[in-house]
Amino acid sequence: MDGVDLDTGESTPFADRVYTCGHCGFEGRGFILEKQAPADFWGQPSPSDPMSWEEFLPWAALLALQFPDQLKWQKGPDGRSLEGRRKELLESMSDDALEAAMKITAERQALMAREAARKRSFAGEERNCPECGTRFRSVQDMGSCPSCHHVFRASDLS
Repeated sequence: MDGVDLDTGESTPFADRVYTCGHCGFEGRGFILEKQAPADFWGQPSPSDPMSWEEFLPWAALLALQFPDQLKWQKGPDGRSLEGRRKELLESMSDDALEAAMKITAERQALMAREAARKRSFAGEERNCPECGTRFRSVQDMGSCPSCHHVFRASDLS
């Protein structure tokens, strides 16, 4: 599945996009899309298919929790930017919803920590690009060839 980079407007597969975790600061590729907000979420306020605050709020709160830097791009059903409204969004979540979001965040952090450790295990090993044969030293599992820019996982080569 592809996503549009909000900074450049270019379409890039989610697995190749670089994200930064708002909690631990980990920056990297390979995030897993577990649940996706409805398409209407990004188009609010929508005259043709408006979302109620009840529908909108859980997604906005997750955005505020996990990708707070993206709030500047999102507007609520009221047409106001979400930038500067993180505290308001998080406080408006029910305890159950906040607990569920925190659980997802904790699970994601654990997964990211395991993935980061796995990526470090590939650091410094010499690789041959499967596309052009260029030999180079990789710094992580997921990467691209410095010559032809072919993207691949070093772990797929073994």
